[in-house]
Amino acid sequence: MNIMSFNIKNDSYFTINKWHKRKKAVLDIINKYRPDIIGIQELTDKQMKDFNTLDNYHIIGESRNKKLNVLNEKSAIAYDTSKYQLLDSKTIWLSKTPDVKGSKNMMAIFPRICTFAKLKDKEGNIIHVFNTHLDHLFSFVRFDECLHLAKFIKENSTNNNVIIMGDFNTNLKSKALGYLKNNLDLIDCYQNVLFHNTHHGFGNSISISHLPIDYIFLSKNLKIENTKIIDESIDNIYPSDHYPILCQIKDEF
Repeated sequence: MNIMSFNIKNDSYFTINKWHKRKKAVLDIINKYRPDIIGIQELTDKQMKDFNTLDNYHIIGESRNKKLNVLNEKSAIAYDTSKYQLLDSKTIWLSKTPDVKGSKNMMAIFPRICTFAKLKDKEGNIIHVFNTHLDHLFSFVRFDECLHLAKFIKENSTNNNVIIMGDFNTNLKSKALGYLKNNLDLIDCYQNVLFHNTHHGFGNSISISHLPIDYIFLSKNLKIENTKIIDESIDNIYPSDHYPILCQIKDEF
C-alpha cells in the first residue's frame, strides 16, 4: 500500500508559480507513482477540476471557509476506487465547534480542517485515513488544533489501521506533534530513513539540517517498508513549494 501526502500549493493570486504552469507536473508525479491513497493539502475548486481528470481516483473533502473565495482550500483525500470502497467520510474544523463550517481558533488567520475517510479494501480490511493542514504562524495555535485533531481521530478510529497525514507546519521536536504522536501512540514515516526538509519554496533547497514539516503518521500495527521524499522536477518545473512524500506500507493487517 502506497500512501502520499502532497501540499500542491494553491492557485491564489499571490502564488509565485501559477497553477497553469505546474498542473501537468503535479499530475505527472501522481501518475508516475500511482499512490493508493493521497492526502492533498491546499486543493482549491479550480485545481479540483484538473484532479478529477485522474483515472480511478475519487476525491473527498469540504472547503475550509464558509464562503467561497480564492483561499478556500480543501484538505482532501483521494483514493484508488479499484482498490477501496468508501464507507464513511467527514470534514471537521479544528476549533471548539468542529461541526461549524468556517470556525477556527481565535488567533488563527484561516480556518483549519481535517478530512476523514473510512475505507475498505478488497480483503475486507478497514483503514481509517485523516488528512490535515495546521496553522502556519503560531505554535500555541497548532497545539490547540492537535488537541481537537486527536479527539476527532479517537472518536472515528480504532487503535489499528490508522493513517494521519498532512502539512503540519512544524516538526517532531514541537509540542504539538509530540502530543499527537504520543497521545495516539503513532509512528512517523521517517523511521530509519534519511530525510531532509519538505518545504522548499520553489527553490529546490535540500537541507538535511532542516526537519520535514510534512508527515505521514501510522498506527503501530502498520509496518513501513520505505519512505521517499520526492524531490524531483518534471521538465525543470517543481510541482509545488513542498516536496510530496510517499510511504510504502506492508499489506499486512
